[in-house]
Amino acid sequence: MVLVAMAVSIGGAACESGVGGTPGMAVRDRTGVTIVESSSAVRASGDAWTVEEEPRVSIGGLDVAPEYQLYDVTGALRVSDGGIVVGIRGSEELRCYDASGGCYDPARPATD
Repeated sequence: MVLVAMAVSIGGAACESGVGGTPGMAVRDRTGVTIVESSSAVRASGDAWTVEEEPRVSIGGLDVAPEYQLYDVTGALRVSDGGIVVGIRGSEELRCYDASGGCYDPARPATD
């Protein structure tokens, strides 16, 4: 019982409400790792994210060629030319797609 009370006491002492006078934000330090938590909106009301009706590019699906079948994706990154690199954990590979979603092998030279 003493151990639980001590842990709660330590946890409560590590919290700091309001970051730089910002209400709705709290900073905690857990063994050298700073955690910033926001419980309220920081953006202006007219500055919201939107999602377009149609996607700019579509990659993947069920009834598609094997190079478009994606499973256990760990992440994706858009590169400077507009292409997308997808990391796939299961097959331990990176797949490259151009800006329009076409799959290509970066080791092979492009042909016109």
